[in-house]
Amino acid sequence: MFEHRDGLLSTTAPTSGSTINTTDADAYKILVAQRKKRPIAPHLSIYQPQLTWYSAIYAYFASYATTPLVGWQGLDTANLAEMFGSFLEPVKVGIKGVIALPFTYHSWNSLRHLVWDTTTALNIKDVYRTGYICLAVIAVTTVWLAML
Repeated sequence: MFEHRDGLLSTTAPTSGSTINTTDADAYKILVAQRKKRPIAPHLSIYQPQLTWYSAIYAYFASYATTPLVGWQGLDTANLAEMFGSFLEPVKVGIKGVIALPFTYHSWNSLRHLVWDTTTALNIKDVYRTGYICLAVIAVTTVWLAML
């Protein structure tokens, strides 16, 4: 009927409707022992990764990435321009791409959210469709800005 394994109370398909009489203190001890064996919260690996999930995470980081890039007016522009001019072309394109990506993502995804504010494209099919369109436009825009 009931077995004690690893300090936990487990059932083995009871054949009758009998119960075990325990004190409140014993029941609480069993509960505490069971809770120690359980994870605190589900791990992220149990969820299927989705576009909306990654999009929200990147939007969070992109907003923080663009803030200092806009606010660095105190840097010596002449020295930065001279240093940047000395880099090889692939390095320049890579640096410009890393800087352009958060800006393009934040800009295009903001427009996507403005569309949602009009209560348009809110079903899951349209959310994914606009997400993939947004990612394509972000990729093209980022490459275009990096090649300037």
